[in-house]
Parts: sequence; C-alpha cells; structure tokens
Amino acid sequence: MSVFNIDNSCAFIDELKNKIGYDVILFGLDNMSYYGLLQDIDSSNIATLVPAILSASGLVEIQNPAEVSAALNTVSIELCSIISFGYDITADPFVLPDDNAEDVPPQEEVTVSAQPCINLDCKCDPDGLIDKLIESQQLIAVSTLGGFIFAGNIKSLQHRLLKLIPEYIFAPGGDGSTLFSIGKVVINLEAATAVGS
Repeated sequence: MSVFNIDNSCAFIDELKNKIGYDVILFGLDNMSYYGLLQDIDSSNIATLVPAILSASGLVEIQNPAEVSAALNTVSIELCSIISFGYDITADPFVLPDDNAEDVPPQEEVTVSAQPCINLDCKCDPDGLIDKLIESQQLIAVSTLGGFIFAGNIKSLQHRLLKLIPEYIFAPGGDGSTLFSIGKVVINLEAATAVGS
C-alpha cells in the first residue's frame, strides 16, 4: 500500500509511463536506487526494468545506501515505494564521469535550510512547502523520504510533482557521493521533507 494519496500516485505513475522504452533511475523509500531501461508498467503498478542502454555493467543496477551495488538481468519494482525518478540520462549515473572527477562538482555551494517537516502519517498539507518552491527562482534543494537530496532548477510544478533540472543528486549513506548524468528528475512532493534555496 502506498503512503501517497491515490490522485498523486496516479499522476506520478502516468508521468513515469511516458518513459517506457527509456533509461531511468528510480529512487525508493527504502533508500535504494534502481537504474535500467523501463520496459513496462503493468496494471498492478509494477515496473519492470531491464539493462539500460547506457549501463556500464550491461545489467540492471541497484545501489543501496552503503554504495554496494548489485546487477541483475531483470528487476520488478512496486511503484508505491518509489518517491522520484530520473530520466534524460547521458551515461551510467553510478559511474564517475572520468577518473579525475570529484564526487561533488565545483559549483555553487548548496545549503538546505530547515523547513517544517511533512509527516505523511499526519493530516499535514504540503501546500506551504509547495509555496516555498513556487517562490524560489534560484537553485533549490529538496530532501525526501528515503534520504535523497535533489538540488537544481525548477522546470515545472504541477499535480504535486516537481520537475527539476538537477545540479546534484545526493544518495543517502556512503560517503555522500553524487549521482551523475541525470538530465531531469520528477519528485513526488508528498515525499518531500524540506526545501532550501
């Protein structure tokens, strides 16, 4: 069962269905990242990933917070546990762009200032957080359930889905490394816990 409301989940899944046949990276409530080609989403909202076109391993890649990876031929994922996805991928996001790359590219420092936490078990309305996003005209950072931090520029905001052109995507755990080569992300704002700019 999803922690998100039905209308929001449907909008999120519909957005993801537009990426069938493309490389995607899925970010989960369980702190896991899944990278592969989105082959299908069935009537039970189970996504099937097969090896991504740009995969360095030639398999579906799964990474946990300790940056331990697994590679499999096919992975099925229940979409009610996915809080965000990335697309317009230009290279394997789990591989550094080159041997001399730093985990964090030398760009403007991102600071996440504390905002009211949204506890999805209570009756809180995230409109205040959405208002903060609308007010922001600069680089923003959004932290989510699952421990991911997405920093970048707002592309669009509708149906409580934030489309972001990412500068950085920080995965939870490990040494704070950044995921690379992801052109756009869609974040389900019901999973957002804080916004900073």
